[in-house]
Amino acid sequence: MNFLRNCNFIKGVGIGLIALTSSGCLIKGLKSNVDTTTSPAAKVDRPPQYVMMAFDGSYDQIMWDNVLKHSRELTADKKPVHWTIFLSCVYYLWRNGTEHGSGTSGMYHCPHIKNGIKEENCPYDDTNPDANAATRGRACLGNADNQNDVLLRVEKTNQAKLEGHEIGSHSCSHCGGDVYSQDQWESEFSQFDRFVFGAIRENGITESMIGKEKVSLVTAADVLGFRAPFLKFKKENLWPVLKKHGFIYDTSSPDGGSPGTWPKKVDGIWEYPLALLKIAGTNDHTMSMDYNFYYYDQSKNIGPAQAEEQMYKSYMNYFMQSYYSNGNGNGTQGNRAPIHIGHHYSGWNGAAYWKALKRFSTQVCGMPEVKCVTYKELTDFMNATPPETLKAYQEGKFEKLLAPQSQSLSLADSFELSDIDDAKIDPTRTFSVDEWNAMGVKTVVPPKRCGDGEEVPVPRD
Repeated sequence: MNFLRNCNFIKGVGIGLIALTSSGCLIKGLKSNVDTTTSPAAKVDRPPQYVMMAFDGSYDQIMWDNVLKHSRELTADKKPVHWTIFLSCVYYLWRNGTEHGSGTSGMYHCPHIKNGIKEENCPYDDTNPDANAATRGRACLGNADNQNDVLLRVEKTNQAKLEGHEIGSHSCSHCGGDVYSQDQWESEFSQFDRFVFGAIRENGITESMIGKEKVSLVTAADVLGFRAPFLKFKKENLWPVLKKHGFIYDTSSPDGGSPGTWPKKVDGIWEYPLALLKIAGTNDHTMSMDYNFYYYDQSKNIGPAQAEEQMYKSYMNYFMQSYYSNGNGNGTQGNRAPIHIGHHYSGWNGAAYWKALKRFSTQVCGMPEVKCVTYKELTDFMNATPPETLKAYQEGKFEKLLAPQSQSLSLADSFELSDIDDAKIDPTRTFSVDEWNAMGVKTVVPPKRCGDGEEVPVPRD
């Protein structure tokens, strides 16, 4: 399985920029470097390698600057990248310090939890209406600091749209949606529209206050994708509301796909699950999200430098397994299944995970046949591809790019594959944590508590 063990890559050099005409490692002209074991059975052209990197929440203002700055730098270096940014609507309301309900934050209503079932810090209870007024504005998250903070968020959101990044929804509160009814999800999405699209109006920001007219450029026509907080939801309650509000994809599946899983459309909506990744250098696995790595690293007392390197190699392993074939003519290696990575605007563990994501995106974006794009761009591709072609992609029925085997480069990073056995795992579906563990794939998933994982300051790049 470790077909990349014999090929080493120079640190800090974009692979797509290396051209070695005398080596099997990254030959200039990809058509000559194909897996001939699949060529006779090839049915379709080789698809691009789509890489989606998304952020949840978007609280930290410095992280807004870091994210946009990095994408500009990569684009200038001919390694274009577009992020998907899933917003939490309460960041577009403000409050005084920790005083819930002050400023404009009190306009937000956390969903009422039925039958007294509720989460910590989301204390609305329809059996006790008097208690609701005192807790109005609570969302398991912070708010903007003041009107100017709201204005800066609107300007950065506008700028992200203008630079080709996608704005999606992370709803409003950060409480577990698995107990929400359809009406409660409807409340979350309606309030998202009100406070994000109408942030200037709802916060009372006038032209006379800022010396110019300012509006949100992001509209309902832009927000087409969703990721549920904590990946918690019940499909029978969420899906009808997503369709009502015009969403075309969802990235909330709590079940991990193997690295070779192509997306599926379920009841009219594309599902994009995060992948279950082998944590580099271990026998453990976790989802392709920074908070999951952070939870694992905390449990092992892993510091920033090691955490960064481990995540970077884990992501590179994930990418290489989809991008390249191992040359045996079967399995999902090299089937170009899209890469799904989820992060937050957070500086956990000394910003190790943001640093790892920067290294990863610098390395792979700009490589031949690689598209580092938004989920909307992936969805456009999926919608334009006939079902029989998608089936051929999943089965790898195209001329796969052969994994490099040369050792001609100086020793640097080497990469390993996931140990998930394609012969035993159905790559067309996702699996719950319990199912993965039952199949012998040791899976580490953090507990989901209301409010966890937000608002850790990020240093400026």
